[in-house]
Amino acid sequence: MKKNDFLQELEELLETDDKLTEDTVLDELEEWDSLAMMSLSTFFDENFDIQANMDEVKKFSKVSDIISFLGSKLQ
Repeated sequence: MKKNDFLQELEELLETDDKLTEDTVLDELEEWDSLAMMSLSTFFDENFDIQANMDEVKKFSKVSDIISFLGSKLQ
């Protein structure tokens, strides 16, 4: 998956009208809550075959942290 496609998928997953960038601070998003974190963990598993527990997801502070976590899975 390309990085831009992932950002669009993340916007849909979070159901946000905000345009996400790598510099977006997750805690500043109204939609970033425990349900969004669980959904993101499921998204990782379904789309990238990566298991991420809630403790790992809670450590993300910016979108760039998520992108770094996915590493080579994004083009």
